[in-house]
Amino acid sequence: MDPGRATINDRKGNNCKVTQLAVTNTAPKAPPPAGEGWYYDTFTDELARSCNKSQPQRVAFTAGAKPPTGVVVKLECLNETQRLANTESNVSTAAPQPEIGSACGKDVVTSGALAGDQACAVDLTNGSQDTRMFCHPQLNTCVRTCKSSPDCPAAWVCDTRADTIQQTGGKAYCVNPTCGAD
Repeated sequence: MDPGRATINDRKGNNCKVTQLAVTNTAPKAPPPAGEGWYYDTFTDELARSCNKSQPQRVAFTAGAKPPTGVVVKLECLNETQRLANTESNVSTAAPQPEIGSACGKDVVTSGALAGDQACAVDLTNGSQDTRMFCHPQLNTCVRTCKSSPDCPAAWVCDTRADTIQQTGGKAYCVNPTCGAD
């Protein structure tokens, strides 16, 4: 358990911390990630057989971490700022480049630095800019715009909910589903 967190919950049961496993293969019917823990499943054969076809996603546990019948599972994001390093090979290394989660609001960037959507533009090695990120007006962090989940980084989803679109002036954006969209 994390320091400062209760070890016993209000139902007199033990609070446990279960490791979130990194998903690296989201090909249809790919195997679950290795290790013991939980992961966000949008790809396994078991999901294809068991889940609602209109919303094919779930939180799944590997065999060694599966809670016994009767156990209540509540997941909590310990870090709500969603971050993702830019690993594309065509990103310029001449200066630091923004990533998903980089600060971009006028009140959070350093003096003289770009703010707003300009702070989220990524310089590419061919001299152009990747402008798929924009500055979220409430979060003051760079987020990546999308039309659907295939526009997003692996294992992330496109948040197209009406309240999201309203908050961002009409733009959907990619979120890590473990901490973002419902």
